[in-house]
Amino acid sequence: MVAVFHFFSTLPNYANQAPVAMSGGFNIESIGNILNTVSSSAVKDLVDAGVARQLITQKDIDALGLLGLSDPKARIPESAYQSLWLLLDERSENPDLGLEIGSQINPEAKGLLASWVSQCATLEEAFEVFSRHISLMNPAESWTLSKVGERVELGFSWEGGERYPSMAVDRSLSALLSWGAMLSGQPLLPCRARLAYSEVGESELRHQIYGSRLEYGADAYVITLEAKALELPVSSANSYLHSVLQGEAKQALRSLQRQMTIKSRVQAMIDEHLEYSPLGIDWVAERLGMSRQTLYRQLKAEQTDFKHLLTERRMEKAIALLNRGDMSVYAISTALGYQDTSSFYKAFQRWFGQTVSD
Repeated sequence: MVAVFHFFSTLPNYANQAPVAMSGGFNIESIGNILNTVSSSAVKDLVDAGVARQLITQKDIDALGLLGLSDPKARIPESAYQSLWLLLDERSENPDLGLEIGSQINPEAKGLLASWVSQCATLEEAFEVFSRHISLMNPAESWTLSKVGERVELGFSWEGGERYPSMAVDRSLSALLSWGAMLSGQPLLPCRARLAYSEVGESELRHQIYGSRLEYGADAYVITLEAKALELPVSSANSYLHSVLQGEAKQALRSLQRQMTIKSRVQAMIDEHLEYSPLGIDWVAERLGMSRQTLYRQLKAEQTDFKHLLTERRMEKAIALLNRGDMSVYAISTALGYQDTSSFYKAFQRWFGQTVSD
């Protein structure tokens, strides 16, 4: 049986504004929704890589309106970040450019999320923190972890479908492996790598990062590792710094949440207060400063409702907690906000068509 975790973003699905590529140059028709932003650290790393390779010019930087790159707390419109990738894809003839960028880690250029991850105890905890709070870096990214026997599968996808070139995927996958190697002091060589894009040619670097079992044209982006790899300790772990950075990250998330859609704000509130039995639409509406009817109407306008959002999160967390293998059914049902195990049993049967024991 395949056990699946989905450590989803607390700030998913911002509205997207696509950039426009034009022959003879590159321009942006609209910067789009400022709420859909990425960390300045992520953008600066990409800009520096492009400038160093003479693929990005100051004219491009000015045209994209990239301000505040030196401020690690600044946010940049995701559309500008996406445009940078499309520009690199248009100008570069190197099929391994994304791998090169992702494998060149600069510890001194860490943003808030990378700094927090660096203080985790193990690679598994680091991946959980990274994937659950990916919106601090780029809300367009989505990561999953699946346990299959003695191996784990790290899955990657873009929220809203393929909106970036394949080299951006290479960058994200190789960066994850490179960070894991740097944090643990041990190389992370995949047992297998599945890529959804078409074959781009063999290279020594490609096999150094992805291993020898490389599959193109797959139905998903998946990196397979030995399960014991995630048990490796993080050499830079510090519990005090972890606590401090966690507090800063939560504060940054709350700041972003104040600018979020109602759906995203409700999702974040559910995630934070799931175990509390008073959690319901009246309780959430009160804390959002609106009536139940107003909340219902605004969620309906975003094509969802409170019951669906609550059920979705409970389903995901139920699977994650069961896969840990160290919690009783009573503890899991409590963590999901149920006041008795029988309610959890019935809900689980309804969700998955099988019992908890199955």
